[in-house]
Amino acid sequence: QYGVIQPWFHRWGDRSNMITIPRMLETAKAQGVKIILQFNTHALFDGGDFRYIKTLPEERMKRENPLEAGTFNEANLALVVERNRKLVDFVVKGGYLDTIAYWEMDNERWDLKGDEYAKVVAAHMAMLRAKLPGAKTIVCLGELDAWSPNPMASHYVAWSREVLTGLKDRGWAGKVDCFAPHLYPYLSDSTNQIHADHLADYAVRNVNRSLDLLATLMDQAGFERSTFYVSEWGVQSDGVASARRN
Repeated sequence: QYGVIQPWFHRWGDRSNMITIPRMLETAKAQGVKIILQFNTHALFDGGDFRYIKTLPEERMKRENPLEAGTFNEANLALVVERNRKLVDFVVKGGYLDTIAYWEMDNERWDLKGDEYAKVVAAHMAMLRAKLPGAKTIVCLGELDAWSPNPMASHYVAWSREVLTGLKDRGWAGKVDCFAPHLYPYLSDSTNQIHADHLADYAVRNVNRSLDLLATLMDQAGFERSTFYVSEWGVQSDGVASARRN
């Protein structure tokens, strides 16, 4: 019933478009496909209500995003971790362990502060590795903003540095397999402004700059052995989609 939930649910589909995790695992196992299983680390439905790891008073929930405006709630985090513990148990008991290539710690949690996301990741990593010491993990990172004149002050770079530092401070340096930046090197121009050589040069240079900068931050925080898993990668194509999101 909350506005922060409805736009996503109604905009992107209804229940007929959704697939359950058991069905997804069954299908992947039957086809011999390995998948990335992504934890929802930020919220859960407890059968009667949605609980977020950051909470707001009831009267504000309908107009504000609790993850951005709320207060971090350790008790709710514990509930979310416990829910995901049951998911790990389901995977193991159901014989799906060989179907999971990586366990990913949610997706693009920019609405949390970097250190908050690090706290959430650390709690889930501790739970997961206690059950499955060899589990391969993926943690989110932010990419470099387009045409950033001051890369280190870029919002997503600063956020990424805070995530990495937060994980290091909690004892996880060197223990994360992969970090996942999502690369979208858009020029945000229109078709009549674009030149093929300009686009190719920009896209290649900005991706290289972004990955070089993130790799340096990872090394500085003690994640020298971690690698990138770029699970989203966009390219500009004015002829196919809008210049805003092409």
